[in-house]
Amino acid sequence: MTGYDIEDRLDWDRFATRYWGRRPVRYRAAVQGPTDMDTVYSAVLAACAPTPDGRIPSIIQFTSGNRRRVDAAPWLPTATDVDFAAYGARITDLLGGEAYALTVNGVHIPSAALWDSQRRFFGELWKRVGLPRTSAITTLFHGNYAYTPVGVHKDRFATFMYVLSGRKRMRMWPKRPWDHDATTITDYREHHDSSISIDADAGDLVYWPSSYHHVGENLGEEPATSINVGFPWEGHRTIYDLTELLSTSYADDLISHATALGTSVPTWDGPWNVPFDQRSARSTLASARRLAEGAIVGSSTRTRRITVALARHTAAGFWPTPRPLPVPTLTGAESVHGTARPVVWSAVGGRTWYSAVGQVASTALPGSELDRLVAALRSDAPARVAGLAPDAETREVLARLVSWRAAILS
Repeated sequence: MTGYDIEDRLDWDRFATRYWGRRPVRYRAAVQGPTDMDTVYSAVLAACAPTPDGRIPSIIQFTSGNRRRVDAAPWLPTATDVDFAAYGARITDLLGGEAYALTVNGVHIPSAALWDSQRRFFGELWKRVGLPRTSAITTLFHGNYAYTPVGVHKDRFATFMYVLSGRKRMRMWPKRPWDHDATTITDYREHHDSSISIDADAGDLVYWPSSYHHVGENLGEEPATSINVGFPWEGHRTIYDLTELLSTSYADDLISHATALGTSVPTWDGPWNVPFDQRSARSTLASARRLAEGAIVGSSTRTRRITVALARHTAAGFWPTPRPLPVPTLTGAESVHGTARPVVWSAVGGRTWYSAVGQVASTALPGSELDRLVAALRSDAPARVAGLAPDAETREVLARLVSWRAAILS
């Protein structure tokens, strides 16, 4: 069966009205994708690096011969592999030709370049459908596996798949194709005839709504590499909202990580509050907010709402964002210039809370001074720090913006 469209041009207005939450679509390789192979491989290398105590992050899974390797370390990419092609050749030889699958969840988190490319690409979508209220997920799939190790399944995410190399087939069903209680199945041959089958080549972009059961298949012997970006559509959003609004550790973490120029973001229910699920989401945030305000009384509730709102706004749908760089000590002799990443602020409790790249901090400076600083950073020519930030408080803000990659020392 067909059940999907093929487009040669990505028109976000057409996508938002015809496909978003409604119908699968395949965009042919002529479409400029959300990232590139070099950026993704660098992100994967960073994600696969062992933790200081030698552990492999739990976001990484390696499967071969339908067996998940508990100790994934020997099977992961290293800098000596150079690229996915070299990595695939080494692993195939190491496994004696056995099929394998590498999955890296949250792959944008260690990569400022990948986060930024996705922010810019999907920012056009947010202008039309609203910013995600909870974070999108970014998952790397690589290997020559016959099908996704988990089998046919359904997510709570509306998903874009961008094929970087090789060929992939997405099989999907608008409704669950089996009638028993299993949530996933790996033997789905009897359901092939009822599936929608979308074959995607390198450079293709495929989208399907969250309501579709699906499974990915590798086509041919060459390992395929793809990035899946999933946007939350279903699930218990009130719980997620309350966790963020009520959790002291979450708010503290935001603070410690310490074209909306100078815009005062009003609070959590800000101007991006255009829900994915039009039927229920309008009341979800309001109910979460009422519960939060009933549980916590005082200015801390408002501060928390604002810090979460600011972080979500500048994270641009992809939270958590890459960790900041070390905060530099600025002497005044340096030159600095800005980036296209938004800087926003909101005043509460006698402080101005400001945010960029999903990080939040506060300053005694008024919002008008932040406006002046960010406007100056957006000049085409680098500016001297001494002229931009003549006092210690402004210099501290500027140093944090450099740490967050919203400004660059030159």
